[in-house]
Amino acid sequence: MGNPFDKANWSAENTSIFCEICLEEKRAGNHSNGFITNRGYVNISEKYYNSTHLKHSRKQLRNRWDQLKRLYQFWPYLHTILHTWEEIFEQVAVDGSSACIPGEIIGDGIDEVEDQEEDGKEYSPMSVSARKRASSTTTTATSPTKKNKESYGEGAERNTRELQGRKFR
Repeated sequence: MGNPFDKANWSAENTSIFCEICLEEKRAGNHSNGFITNRGYVNISEKYYNSTHLKHSRKQLRNRWDQLKRLYQFWPYLHTILHTWEEIFEQVAVDGSSACIPGEIIGDGIDEVEDQEEDGKEYSPMSVSARKRASSTTTTATSPTKKNKESYGEGAERNTRELQGRKFR
């Protein structure tokens, strides 16, 4: 038989609902020293189901509680390091204008557009799909020819001749 519980879907909305319910349980006294009591978990499970129509086990709820608690404990460190980052990157504009994509033509793009207009041809970027290569009616560059594999004996012979020609101290 299948699992009676739904897969946890901790979207922003579901997390917000969970946090509101946890706060209600804390105020109701079903919370002690950072831990939710057994009765608190039963209430949270029922209220969460009524709000979201998602049935979660105590373990799923506890895992989310622990994740949120670690995030909360991380916040003071993050707040401290943010001030350092602000100072380090004070003069840096993070707006995506300096981002690059592998294979992208670097430049302001003006020269490329002017060159295209002069040629009278329109160029478009190649597809990033690896399924099918574009066919070409124009001549294309060819790869350099592969060197023939030499046998072990031929390679050893060539290396010996090269070493004999070198002068050593």
